[in-house]
Amino acid sequence: MLSGTPVVASNLPGVRVPIQLTKMGKIVAPKNPKQLSQAISEILKNKNKFNNDKLIKKLLKNIFDINNVFKFYDNLIIMKYKKISIIIPVYNEDKYILNNKKVLKSNVFE
Repeated sequence: MLSGTPVVASNLPGVRVPIQLTKMGKIVAPKNPKQLSQAISEILKNKNKFNNDKLIKKLLKNIFDINNVFKFYDNLIIMKYKKISIIIPVYNEDKYILNNKKVLKSNVFE
């Protein structure tokens, strides 16, 4: 899409979002070869209808830029791991190490 090529995508979460944002393609029902072939034919016959050069230059390069995508997922992973507690059983004791602190097992699962 960043190169101006319209796309056909299945009507699935996440997959349909770029087309909904840009109007640069067609969304079809999953597992529907007839709809898929019709959408491809329509795009090939009407490429200009599904092209949006102004949007590509201004908005899409920022949204779908590979560096921005990497930053987004990097931040997502970091935030996820900050919320995870690491629980390690302490051998032969009634304690765990929870986020680097020794705590009683009874306090962990309350």
